Amino acid sequence: MNVNVAASDVLKRVRFLSDLGLWAALPREADPKGWLANFEDPEDQRLAVVLLRSFIYASREIVDHLVLSAIQNVYTLLENPDPVKWEKFLDGVLLTYPTRDQLDVAASGHLFLRLARDEAGFREDQLVDPRDLVERVLSFDEPRTVLFIDDIAASGSQFIDTLLRRSSAESTSIADLVSAGRIARAYYAPAIATSYALRQIRELTPVWNVKAAHLLTGEYSASDPLTRLVRPEMRSSLDPFLRKYADRAGYSSEEPYGYHRLGLAIAFEHKIPDSTLPIFRSSHKDWNPLFR
Repeated sequence: MNVNVAASDVLKRVRFLSDLGLWAALPREADPKGWLANFEDPEDQRLAVVLLRSFIYASREIVDHLVLSAIQNVYTLLENPDPVKWEKFLDGVLLTYPTRDQLDVAASGHLFLRLARDEAGFREDQLVDPRDLVERVLSFDEPRTVLFIDDIAASGSQFIDTLLRRSSAESTSIADLVSAGRIARAYYAPAIATSYALRQIRELTPVWNVKAAHLLTGEYSASDPLTRLVRPEMRSSLDPFLRKYADRAGYSSEEPYGYHRLGLAIAFEHKIPDSTLPIFRSSHKDWNPLFR
C-alpha cells in the first residue's frame, strides 16, 4: 500500500460521504488530514488510514431519520399489531429519553422529543423530561405506556441508570413504577444500539422491550478479535497501535478502547460518544484530534 496515495484516497472518500450526507457537510472542526499526520511510522500510517476508512460520521439528517425509524419499529413489538392498535399506542404513549444524571441539561434527548412532535405528530403533553417522568406517571389514575428515544445505546448504562435513579420528590424510580404496574408497557427505541448494550439492558431490565433502527454487532468494536474496523491481517497490530499512541494522545494505555472497551468508530454531528476510540476523539495538546 502506498501510504500517501491511500491517505489521499480516504480523504476523498470522506468528502464523498460528506456530499452524500452520510457525513455531514464537513464542519470546520473536522480535520481528517491533521489526524492522519499524527502517524509518522509507515506501518502505523497504513493502519490509521484503514481505521479512518471505517469511521462513520452521521449527519443530523441521518440521525433524525434513524430516530424516527426506531419509533416506527416499535410497531413490531406490539402484541398482534394492527393499524388501530398502533394509532392507539401513538395517541397514549409518553415520550422521554435517558440522561447521564439528574443535572444532565446538555442531553440531546430534548432535540429528539421536538423531532417526534414536529415530524411524527406527537402532542406536546406527551413529551416528558425524564426528571419529571415519575411524578407524571403517578399523576394518572391508569397505568401508562412509556417510550424512551435516543441516538445511541452504546453500553446501555445511561438507560439503565435512568431507570434505576430515584426521583428526589417521590423517592421512587422508573423501574419501581414498572414493578408496581404503574407503567403498563415500556419501550426503548434508540437510533443505534450495540449488541453489548442490548445484552446489558435485557439482563438488568428484562421487562423492557428494545428495538433499535440499526444494530452494531460486536465485530464493529475495535476490541473484538474479529473486528471489521481493520483488515484481518491488521487485527493483531491494532491493540499495540492503540496503546503505543496513548501517552502522546493523552489517554490511558490501560484503557485504549474507551468506555466499556467498546472501541467504536462513530460520531454524530451533535456529539462524539465516549465509547468511540480515544485515538479519534482525544484533544491532548500534542495530538491532532479528528474533531476539534
